[in-house]
Amino acid sequence: MLFKRGELKLLWPFYLDSVISFILFFYPAFIVVYLLDIGLTPFRIGILMAVYAVSVILFEIPTGAFADLYGRKASVMLGYFFEIFVSLGIYFFKDYYSLMGLFIFWGFAYTFYSGASEAWRVDLINKKNKRLLNGFLMKRHSLVSAGLVISGFLGVFVVSNFGLSSIWLFGAASFAVSMIILLFAQEEFTRENLHIKDSFINIFRQVKESAKYSCSHPILIPLSIVIFIFTASMFFNEGLTWVPLLKNYNFPNYAFGYMWAFMGAIGIFAPIFTKKLLKENKEKNLLVFITFLYLLSLVSIIFVSGIISAFIVLFLTTFFLNAKMPLDTIYFHKFIPSKMRATIGSFESLISHFSSAIAPILVGFLVTGIGAKYTIFSGAFLIIPVLIIYYLIKE
Repeated sequence: MLFKRGELKLLWPFYLDSVISFILFFYPAFIVVYLLDIGLTPFRIGILMAVYAVSVILFEIPTGAFADLYGRKASVMLGYFFEIFVSLGIYFFKDYYSLMGLFIFWGFAYTFYSGASEAWRVDLINKKNKRLLNGFLMKRHSLVSAGLVISGFLGVFVVSNFGLSSIWLFGAASFAVSMIILLFAQEEFTRENLHIKDSFINIFRQVKESAKYSCSHPILIPLSIVIFIFTASMFFNEGLTWVPLLKNYNFPNYAFGYMWAFMGAIGIFAPIFTKKLLKENKEKNLLVFITFLYLLSLVSIIFVSGIISAFIVLFLTTFFLNAKMPLDTIYFHKFIPSKMRATIGSFESLISHFSSAIAPILVGFLVTGIGAKYTIFSGAFLIIPVLIIYYLIKE
């Protein structure tokens, strides 16, 4: 059976949200295209991405602790509510400094659900039926990808008929739909009646305990280093490089929706590949294997000479990246106690955003200087230390 007994009764809002809301969530496919279209250079786009990351750094841990104290569901809902205003703001304001302010607020909004959304799902499953967790993570990833496939084709239609700026209206609608669906989701959380002063004391106490736990854990330390390096490497293999590369081969703006659908389709099947290979307590070995294949796919960019070969490399890198992502989540949560899950998740997200505050500026500079293809190739060198660290981890 695809779903185990009682699984849909418990998790149907999360599964439904994974498909329905993501059908409307196609602005990531066009965001770099949109920013280039309104006249920004790759370097200036990189600065906006870095500003967003700095905002996340400033607010990540306090809002993660907020979720631990007041509930993951409340935190996620508030973050999604703020996201609606961000999307509408970007739709109406196009000058660079207004966009910078909106990207700052965007980072703030994101922190309310960055660690809390995953902790909400994981804690609920662990309390109700632990055996559902691995299957849920794999299936949800595939369902999100299925929603993104449909969203890519919808994005082509919307951009072709209503223009690039309309992507932000649909982005706002996506978060609104998520809020409605997730109102029906259960939450395993006991709220405490605290005064504001006590709440802030608890926030900083939890932050301190979570940081201390992460920094003293023999496996979370190397995994934190991996998160920092791998996050930086992903900017070398995302829209900031691929959009300019494909546009060099005369790829039209609306067709990036097809690319988004193509990548979403890969995301449906890649986790199945991971699940078939995954054996109990062998997550690390599989991480090393898949990361090595991802490295080889990045190196192959050097042989790209046209649109067809570019899409072959894009297929390979996207496949192995999507095969790796759910495995990363499973391996990471294996070492985290439930009471610290949201805060440690936010702490690790903080590390990735330190990396994100540096990498996009460097990538934007390199794309302008040496071109998109060689920028993607240079990102492969960051995967080598990731492989070494995975290999050296002693569980």
